[in-house]
Amino acid sequence: IVAGNVNGGNGLWVGFTINGDPNWLLMDRSRLSTAGGKTWLIWLITAGALSLAGAAAIARLINRPLKQLSYAANRVRDGDFAASQLDEEVVTSEIREVNIGFNRMAQKLAKLEQDRAVMLAGISHD
Repeated sequence: IVAGNVNGGNGLWVGFTINGDPNWLLMDRSRLSTAGGKTWLIWLITAGALSLAGAAAIARLINRPLKQLSYAANRVRDGDFAASQLDEEVVTSEIREVNIGFNRMAQKLAKLEQDRAVMLAGISHD
């Protein structure tokens, strides 16, 4: 309980109960002051900076799978099918499905490339 006057004594009184006995504590009013303009400005700047830092961290986490996909696509474009495998055990289902689909595509392209190489080798041999 917080009160401004208890038994005729003005002040900032805080009431609480210990083992069923009511107790009152008189707080020093000089310790409490209203927040001024500088205090609010510091709080707002701190909250804004922390919000921007959090947004930047979340953006990095979101963009990491896209960066990995871009790197793997470049490896496939260069013909390096083995190094283009993406993680199929990621937490988010959307990214997992994209990674599985990309890996299957890379495997099929590798198989087609291998079949083409065998066919060209057979043609030149004949």
